[in-house]
Amino acid sequence: MALHVEADFKGFAAQVGPRGELRSIAEKDTREIDGLGNIVGESRTKLGPALKNRTVSIRLFPLGSDAAQVIRNLPVEEGTYILTNIGSDKVLDVLGKESENGANVGQYTRHGGPNQQWTFTPVRRDYAPGNPAYNVTGEYRIASKASGKALEVAGQALQDTANIQQWESNDGSHQRWWVTPIGNGIFVISNVRSGKAMDVTGASKGNSANVQQYTFNDTVAQKWRMERV
Repeated sequence: MALHVEADFKGFAAQVGPRGELRSIAEKDTREIDGLGNIVGESRTKLGPALKNRTVSIRLFPLGSDAAQVIRNLPVEEGTYILTNIGSDKVLDVLGKESENGANVGQYTRHGGPNQQWTFTPVRRDYAPGNPAYNVTGEYRIASKASGKALEVAGQALQDTANIQQWESNDGSHQRWWVTPIGNGIFVISNVRSGKAMDVTGASKGNSANVQQYTFNDTVAQKWRMERV
């Protein structure tokens, strides 16, 4: 079996199936998709049976644009949380100037103040407000309770060690996050734009240690316990 992804995949399809059959299937019209992700028109008769009988279809669309991307159960409920790093037992904290854009985010001993509280809001689709199964994307906006400003990767950076800070919300993908449970109430938090995990620099256990993004490496520096407040 092979996965074939068209070079310009937005709005097109990728199929999993026998390698020799993929291109002929992918060349069929896969763009006629309605608002709920169903194949319509001529594509229903040409592409549908081919996928049903010969392949499993994995259709790739811009995130949140297709109802096939269904998240039926949120990993965490909407609400406000304190995030404790597993490696240091310190919590995620806005380190001073907590009302300003660009205020740095690091870790600090827990005191429970609003600069250590983070509001998680699920990102929802506009076209399905009445259907909870379809309007959830699996992404979150995370905002400081102290300022209301969004947790973000500075400069929309994609590289390892890029800084994490707070900034006025602008709905960019660098201000949206995946929250992945790994068991025992522990989560990995990854930036939607870069795919990289929120990480305590150098696995430090000290107060004011910086928090950055880094490729997932399964270390305690990237694992967080979430406690609702």
